[in-house]
Amino acid sequence: MRHPLKLIIKKREMRKNRTHLIYLQYCYAPTRKIALGTGIGIQEIYWNRKTSTISVNLPAEFGDHKTLGAQLREQLRKAEKIIDFALTKANTCSVHFL
Repeated sequence: MRHPLKLIIKKREMRKNRTHLIYLQYCYAPTRKIALGTGIGIQEIYWNRKTSTISVNLPAEFGDHKTLGAQLREQLRKAEKIIDFALTKANTCSVHFL
């Protein structure tokens, strides 16, 4: 089941090394969102907002784009499974599981 879950970068939250953390954003109500940090940080110019992927031009100092992309997909998949489990419980808020 597809959930309103996507990968984002918060432009306003730049770290000292000029990178931005990538977050999992879950929209659990029309006006309610929660962002969970993935622990992966890259410069904004190497993030593709439309496809929510890391650019192939990512410098080696940030890591391999394929490896980081696989880690992001794995975290996204795990979050989807957690949300699926929480939604199968009748009186449980899925946000508490995340």
